[in-house]
Amino acid sequence: PPPPPPPPPPTPTPPPPSGQAVPPRPDKATCKADTIKALDAAKISYRFGAWEYGGRGSFNAWPGGAPECARKCQDDAQCFHWTFDCRKHRCSLFGEGGFEEDGDPQFQRDFIFLGDTTHYAEHLRRLGKAADL
Repeated sequence: PPPPPPPPPPTPTPPPPSGQAVPPRPDKATCKADTIKALDAAKISYRFGAWEYGGRGSFNAWPGGAPECARKCQDDAQCFHWTFDCRKHRCSLFGEGGFEEDGDPQFQRDFIFLGDTTHYAEHLRRLGKAADL
């Protein structure tokens, strides 16, 4: 039989809307300060640290940053936690399972924003009710 056809080429990242340039990526300290302001203004709860395991994917989140990351997780009913890493400007989404790591500066986790969705609180309530049965 003939060999399978080659995979399609990757879809390029769409350009920014006409007339708008993508802002340059800030250094990690500027990103942290700007992200604190943006999350506080959007009333999005966060803490510093990381989530391990239960990954649902990750993506480049610049521009948009942590507020965009939090919204994408909130819009996915299976997403419970999100992280935005100011060192890499990367958003990671997490579902059930895994564990939290603290915001220890020794490991530069003090540059990683970690938040939970309302789905997570509901998930914990259901687990608590199940434990009472």
